[in-house]
Amino acid sequence: MAVVLLVTGLLGAFTYYVSLSALVNGNVSREGRLWPRLVGAPAFFISLSVTLISSYFGAEPTLWLSAAIWPVIALVLHAGYKIVLDTLVQQAERKDGEDKVI
Repeated sequence: MAVVLLVTGLLGAFTYYVSLSALVNGNVSREGRLWPRLVGAPAFFISLSVTLISSYFGAEPTLWLSAAIWPVIALVLHAGYKIVLDTLVQQAERKDGEDKVI
C-alpha cells in the first residue's frame, strides 16, 4: 500500500512538472484540450495518493473520497498552470513589441 501511495504521488507530481516544462519549452501546443492533460490527470494521481494517506488515519479509501479531494488539488495545480500561461502570453507580447520597434 505504501508503494502504491508513493508511486501515485510521485507520478502526479512528475507528470505536472513535465507537462508545464513542455509547455514552457514550446513542445506542447497551447491549442486544444490542454487543461485535462496538464492539470486534470496530475490532480487525479495526487488525489489517489492523498486518499491512500487518509486510510492510515482511519478513513476508508474509496473513489468517492478521491473525487471529493480532486477539485481541491486541481485548484492548486490550476494556479501554477495559469501563471505559466500568463507568463507565456506576456513573453509573446513583449517579443511582438520588440519586433515592431525594429
